[in-house]
Amino acid sequence: MAKSLRDQVIALAGVAQAAQLVDQVARTGEADPTALEASIKSLFQFDPESTEAVFGGLEGVGNGLVSLNNLLQNGGYNRMQQQARYLSGMLFLERKLSGRSDLLEVIHSRLKHAAFRADHFSDDTGAAFSSIAAIYQDTISKFKYRIQVSGDMVHLQNPQQAEKIRSLLFAGIRAAILWRQVGGRRWHLLFKRPAIQRELNELRRSISH
Repeated sequence: MAKSLRDQVIALAGVAQAAQLVDQVARTGEADPTALEASIKSLFQFDPESTEAVFGGLEGVGNGLVSLNNLLQNGGYNRMQQQARYLSGMLFLERKLSGRSDLLEVIHSRLKHAAFRADHFSDDTGAAFSSIAAIYQDTISKFKYRIQVSGDMVHLQNPQQAEKIRSLLFAGIRAAILWRQVGGRRWHLLFKRPAIQRELNELRRSISH
């Protein structure tokens, strides 16, 4: 897969979009349905033709492009502390997961088995979230580090919303894996920020045209 800055920004926007959706669900119990579906379906893209194809096209990660741009602006991390914390946690867990080929094999096998649910996601979201969350709990949740999600306890203690949140964290980690595959590195967030923001603006303009 290509390793251009464009690909890196799209993948990182996928992480930011998952972080934004986790925050929305945790606080309000709701999330943008188009972004939600694109993020969840990204888990079932096993042989994508391009980076944007993972999200069903550039529009599928449109919310993430906006969210990532807001995070990278001056003071963004302070204004959006929860989303920034989720994004950082997903990138950290991706690094932990990358050293566990055994877990990666289990994840790949079980996602393949559950792939049919993605094809009918709009018709049966509950079943899709349930199967994805179960894979997350059996693999990524085994690490000592856990992403602590903050929000309204009414939503956090709701089993269906908890499954949705785990599924979105999973989608964010998948996007983090993609980000690393196309050449993304943590230090880029510090030293390539102007170039990343220019690319973000170009991508956002291409969607609006």
